[in-house]
Amino acid sequence: MVAHERWRRIAVVPACILVVAALSAGSVVRPGTDPTPGPSDGSFSVAVRGARSQVIPLSALPLSCAPGSVVHSVDTGGAKLVAFGFDDGPWPYTTTAIMSAFEQRGARATFFMIGVHLLKYPDIGRSVAARGHEIGNHTVTHPYTAKTILPQIVPAAQLIASVTGVTPRLFRAPGLLSNAELQNGLATLGYCNIFASIFTGDAATWRPSAATICGRFKAGLRPGAIVLAHDGGGRHETTAAAVPCMLDAAIRSGYRIVTISELLASAAR
Repeated sequence: MVAHERWRRIAVVPACILVVAALSAGSVVRPGTDPTPGPSDGSFSVAVRGARSQVIPLSALPLSCAPGSVVHSVDTGGAKLVAFGFDDGPWPYTTTAIMSAFEQRGARATFFMIGVHLLKYPDIGRSVAARGHEIGNHTVTHPYTAKTILPQIVPAAQLIASVTGVTPRLFRAPGLLSNAELQNGLATLGYCNIFASIFTGDAATWRPSAATICGRFKAGLRPGAIVLAHDGGGRHETTAAAVPCMLDAAIRSGYRIVTISELLASAAR
């Protein structure tokens, strides 16, 4: 993710232009008149082209993590569960290839989407939802400070909801940022910050091989682990190639592959 910083600086200006153009034209999504979360339940309005605005309270979407907390892994009481989170999509080829690998094994993944990429590849984003995978919020343009991340969370949620029909309940901060300002803001919005315990390192500029990515996964595999990998933001063919290896290694070791929300819900009481 940090390795993407140079790419992000180059991409952020045209990305913002894309969002403004799409919102102005009304071709994809038009935010509600008041996208500011409510003080009590984190409600926000979502408007889809040709549909009436509606208010979706985050409190109506239960999640087993404390708002404002940072989640690296889940205490499953020893149950062999593992969840995969893929960042920066949707993206041509890799998102679809990763979904197919999961589905061939009867499993589902969690995809943390960036708003500008969803606007560019809406059909892929809709396919993620239609095929039963989980969608998380990864902001609109992938900024790196609390002051720039917080104002993008609700608009990103609106974009995701309007394009895919799914209101994202999970959030992962770009660059895995965590500080008091961001976490307090997330608490107000009703989100926790989903980090990871297994880092594939697939965002490095040199793009590690599929074997390296899979080896890192095997070394870090523990009950309740959350995996961080990427399906978008650049070419991630080696990640897509590593996914079958990671999934098969987990299955051979007796693990059940779940979405991040399912993993959170399995927390030992």
